[in-house]
Amino acid sequence: MNVQAAFGADDMSALLLIWHVGISYDELMFVHAWKEGICMREIGKWRFASNNKGIVDGFNDPGIETFSADSISSMVREVIQNSVDQQVDESRPVVVDFDFFQVTQDEIPGGRQLGDIFDCCIEASQGDRVATDFFEQAKKLMKGKIDVLRISDHNTTGLAGAETNNSKTPWHQLVKGRGSSNKNINSGGSFGIGKAAPLACSYFHTIFYASKADTVDSYVGVSRLLSFKQKESGFFGKEFTTTGTGFYSASDDMNAILKPFSMGDFRRTDNGTDIYILALEKDKDLYGTIRLAVLKNFFVSIEFQKLVVHVGQETIDRNTLAQYIAQLDDKKYAELKDYYNLLIHRDDDPEDNRVIPLDAAEYGEKYGIKDGECTLLLHQGEDLNQRVLMTRKTGMTLFPQSRLGNSISYTGILLIQGDTMNQIFKMMEMPAHDKWEPGRCKVKKTFYENAYTDLKKYLRKKIIENFGAPQQDVEVAYGMDEFFADAAGDGALDVELKERKPKAKMIKRKASRRRTDREVKVKDPLEEGGLGDEPRAGDKKDDTKKKRTTTKDPAKNTYNFKFRAVKKRLIANNMVNGEYTLAFTIPISKSRIRLEVVGIAERGNYKIPVKDVQIEGNDSAVEVEKNSITFGPAKKGQTIAAHFSTGFQGPMMMEVNYYEAK
Repeated sequence: MNVQAAFGADDMSALLLIWHVGISYDELMFVHAWKEGICMREIGKWRFASNNKGIVDGFNDPGIETFSADSISSMVREVIQNSVDQQVDESRPVVVDFDFFQVTQDEIPGGRQLGDIFDCCIEASQGDRVATDFFEQAKKLMKGKIDVLRISDHNTTGLAGAETNNSKTPWHQLVKGRGSSNKNINSGGSFGIGKAAPLACSYFHTIFYASKADTVDSYVGVSRLLSFKQKESGFFGKEFTTTGTGFYSASDDMNAILKPFSMGDFRRTDNGTDIYILALEKDKDLYGTIRLAVLKNFFVSIEFQKLVVHVGQETIDRNTLAQYIAQLDDKKYAELKDYYNLLIHRDDDPEDNRVIPLDAAEYGEKYGIKDGECTLLLHQGEDLNQRVLMTRKTGMTLFPQSRLGNSISYTGILLIQGDTMNQIFKMMEMPAHDKWEPGRCKVKKTFYENAYTDLKKYLRKKIIENFGAPQQDVEVAYGMDEFFADAAGDGALDVELKERKPKAKMIKRKASRRRTDREVKVKDPLEEGGLGDEPRAGDKKDDTKKKRTTTKDPAKNTYNFKFRAVKKRLIANNMVNGEYTLAFTIPISKSRIRLEVVGIAERGNYKIPVKDVQIEGNDSAVEVEKNSITFGPAKKGQTIAAHFSTGFQGPMMMEVNYYEAK
């Protein structure tokens, strides 16, 4: 905006002010705003520094491009990881909130000025159709309701250092640092690239950071656009080319504004950081996308009570985790469900599950890794993915390591918990956290190559020791040695070649399944003569001597049921109203499953009637008869959340027994 545009060609008062008083251009704009009745809410403004005739920043920012393909999911992963890294009290989980709302242009600090900057970017981007379209779209979005996503964390440090000029503080590293990070060795990130993930979700490439760190409140805007032409302050200011990144700041030093931030209804009272993403990328099921990213990347952190996430009005914590995973499609998210089932059942069924703490003598001693710095969880079964999911100390999932167990059907999780091992593999981690590449370590490269190679050998050894046939029983098919040699040369896997032997047979070991000998034919509830509110002395939990009849479903099929010991989690959603959720996993595919709700008392067990039954994780018809819930067919691996209410209120001793059709 120039003087003539601000005051009109005939308004000589503006020129006289500049000539006689020496008023600056910024002060002149303040007078104009006052004249037009515009409320100047803040002392800050958008500032883009000069590039000093150096590098001209284009539209395609490498950091933003890294996360552009799956921007919202990537943003969720990066911001939660950053929050977990800043945990204060390790006895309490970090809490992260995601909240969507809308604002107008005038509710954005410097919103009008930002719209003018988009005009400058349109002019500067001529010849780059993609960039021009982006900024023209931004101008259109400015005219209507603007979508905003707020991400807030709690039980974190906040952005310390906003009031200083120390470039090593968390505030400076996050806001002004490019490709740098000063996080501790146990943190999830290390490259500083993740800070671009929220920008990638913005149709303005613009966000605000707000923070409270003890007594210091601060906020700053960050806009990563492209280099454009701008005039220096003052009437006779010269034109210069800007850098591509600007800040809504308190001064030309790009300092934070040391005041509490206000946008939307949220007001911070505790330490922590808030990120406001302006003009959020459109998503038909925004909260669903965020929720799925949380489940896929942080189910370990949530299960270990390191993290709680609020998505709108929903809460994802250890008590609700099973319920949300049960809602996922069995086929599409089979691997996630297998990993989750292994995690929560790791100490059950010792025949099919293994928990293996690290013995440094087997792996790690020569790299300075100590006993117990990682734990390997393994499960054998049918049609499993034959991969080990890698995680580091924060609990964020990284990637599944394949080619470890030959033809064995297994799944696994490696929990890296020790400081030394965490640091070694953090150094090899790619910026997207999706693989380990020793080649990126330019110092001590051989050390990292050997550490990774030996880890894969250790994992392979443990899988075969626990679930596989002896190594000498495995034969390489004739004529395939060159193929495997090529694969090994690419670093894909380690291969031991053996001479071809005549009449060799391939032996495939099937995973054994534990069976229970106890079979129960469940009594038809219609023949039991009603339920009492009090325990009956004659009721015994395991009275198998009574004559029992089979139960018929609506299709008139007859089923004999047998009891199976299944790991279950019973959650009291509202004990006063008698509302509960039972979470469990189907251990083997069956045509029908029956759940019986039983109260426990000194005089014997008694039946507890159920109502308001809802089953998540299985779409079959549900039959409710007094204290029993029957459904099916049910497939192996389905994660079920059974919601029900009882006829009783207040605390009580109860259990739910699991039966399956023979």
